[in-house]
Amino acid sequence: MTNNMPHINNRLLRFSVQALIIILSAIVSLLSMVLIAGAFADYRPARLEPVTPKIPNKNGKNNEKNENNEKILSFLIWNIGYAGLGKESDLFHDGGKMVHTPKNAVQKNVEGIKDLLVKMQNVDFFMLQEVDQNAHRSYFINQADYFSQHLPDYTLTFATNYNAAYIPYPIKQPYGKVWSGLATYSRFAPKESLRYALPAEYPWPVSMFFVKRCFLVQRYAVSGGKELVLINTHKSAYDSDGKVKKTQMQELKSIILKEYEKGNYVVVGGDWNQSPPGFKNENIAPQDPAFDVPDDFMPPGWQWIYDPTHPSNRKMHTVYQPGETPTQLLDFFLISPNLELIAASTIDQQFEFSDHHPVYMRVQLK
Repeated sequence: MTNNMPHINNRLLRFSVQALIIILSAIVSLLSMVLIAGAFADYRPARLEPVTPKIPNKNGKNNEKNENNEKILSFLIWNIGYAGLGKESDLFHDGGKMVHTPKNAVQKNVEGIKDLLVKMQNVDFFMLQEVDQNAHRSYFINQADYFSQHLPDYTLTFATNYNAAYIPYPIKQPYGKVWSGLATYSRFAPKESLRYALPAEYPWPVSMFFVKRCFLVQRYAVSGGKELVLINTHKSAYDSDGKVKKTQMQELKSIILKEYEKGNYVVVGGDWNQSPPGFKNENIAPQDPAFDVPDDFMPPGWQWIYDPTHPSNRKMHTVYQPGETPTQLLDFFLISPNLELIAASTIDQQFEFSDHHPVYMRVQLK
């Protein structure tokens, strides 16, 4: 009787090799299609781009205020976490499990954020970060416009810093489409609004699917022929060696020192992903070499404004657990020497609507 086992084994081996080749070819083809599609849709902003504000229009008339003659101005900064990072959420980026927060939680957060903005309409400038316009992660709610509808006396200026047609990871539950950015709402119309591009955090092709950091730099006319230069910022978060953040900080420094030398007033605010000089996050180990802004980063007279009595951010590796979840202070202002601080405070919401707290500041022009 002939032994057919070697023949059968050879056939099985050839079949297995062919199947493996087909599978690998399919994977390579799929990855190639993703990269090609990503390259065609890649958001490539210029170094400097003008941004067109949406000036409120009431009864067919522009509600634009061309000059602000007030001496006392108020500001509120808030990284709203695209209304997807409330107390009931964790985040896969930071060691959690959640990719998409349930829709009812996102809707709850959007309403909570809107309610605070409406309640504080005496504030002159709202400077928000991580505001979605059209994103899978926030169920395609146009948050920038929704808040604007409830702030009818405010000019909205939006600067895109995340625009990806499709993010293919995680494989089992892709992140999907994201269009998000910085949004500043002001009671006064700016003279100029610019999107100032910052160095990329990641090399190609990873950069196609990540944030394109920027400053939103705006000029407002104030009395005496001077200008208020307002900068909405959101610095790098995942910067393992600190080099990108240091470069971003040096570019910011160059901009604001030149503006102050012209006699202008300067306010920078947002999520710095760093601790301000003089403040130490004792319950958080530094995440990168640039985690703390050096004490001597700015010349004498410049002021770092924050509330040391409350954290402004919490870690996202688990849902929020008061007294257990580590917290830190990452959200603050930097103001020029010709501004005098009147008040500053963090609005403690127990991270109900975002992984960040809003921070309020009031200043007087000298």
